[in-house]
Amino acid sequence: MDWKVILFSLLVSLCCCSVTAQQSVPPEQFTADFDALWAGLRDGYAYFDTKATDWNRVRELYRPHLAEVRNRNDFVTLLEKVLDELYDAHSSLNTNLNTSPRLVPTGLDLWAEWIKGRAIITQLRSGFSAEQAGLKVGMEILSLNGVPIQDAVAHRLPKSLKRINNNARNWALRAVLAGTHDQPRIIEARDSHGGVAVYRLDLADHTKVDTYEYHPKVEWKLLPQQVGYIKINDLISEEMVAQFDAALENVRTSHGLILDLRDIPRGGNTDVAEPILGRFLDRRMGYQQVVPYMNRPTSKRYRRVGNGPIKPRW
Repeated sequence: MDWKVILFSLLVSLCCCSVTAQQSVPPEQFTADFDALWAGLRDGYAYFDTKATDWNRVRELYRPHLAEVRNRNDFVTLLEKVLDELYDAHSSLNTNLNTSPRLVPTGLDLWAEWIKGRAIITQLRSGFSAEQAGLKVGMEILSLNGVPIQDAVAHRLPKSLKRINNNARNWALRAVLAGTHDQPRIIEARDSHGGVAVYRLDLADHTKVDTYEYHPKVEWKLLPQQVGYIKINDLISEEMVAQFDAALENVRTSHGLILDLRDIPRGGNTDVAEPILGRFLDRRMGYQQVVPYMNRPTSKRYRRVGNGPIKPRW
């Protein structure tokens, strides 16, 4: 079974459990769901060959904690930690709690990287809390909520890693900086002149990623030299296709076209992405390459890239 189907089935179970605030669920159900998730990812996750994750170790680390699970919230928290072991922004639950970590990159208003051992801000999301608080590109982050950033990242790193690599460390840095839905962030940072200051994020008058909604979902304009510009703010809603077509019609006379997808907050939907891509094709063609490979002697798996073919529709 596809690991995404496993996750979806598990989420349906979680949603059903929340019909009443903390409806009683027998411990064996939590255990069965945990095992289904772990086995589904073991057999269907396509990127273990690029990860330092020891998936067998993940089961050893987290399955004993099922004894501490009393309700849905406890279970969601446990599964979030399990999925963190993949340090993969595309692997997440489609549900969260007030205490849940924000998703990266959609729940993040600043981007940082480890550069020569320092946590450096490399991008800011324009108009959002991090920028409004006064943070600037190039600043070095020293601490978050009073915890030195090195310590905070070390605590957030996956626990099952066979080795710690740059991808895992950068993932943990951004996960820490995204924070949780229920706690405002306080960042101590050093500017390019060596000055150190404290910046308070997620204030009441700030624009926060948790609550912001883009209107409209598609924006367009003509730039100098007749260059068309279309900004896409949603790749989930199916009405997006008609809105994109309208925007495309308005820039039809342009000599070039910029598609801006920097502020998509919730990932994407193939039923939306395919028609948009198809507007730029003059023949049917694929956009997915499926490569069989062997990760375990008894399990043949496939790496999926996209979901082709695409049929041109414009």
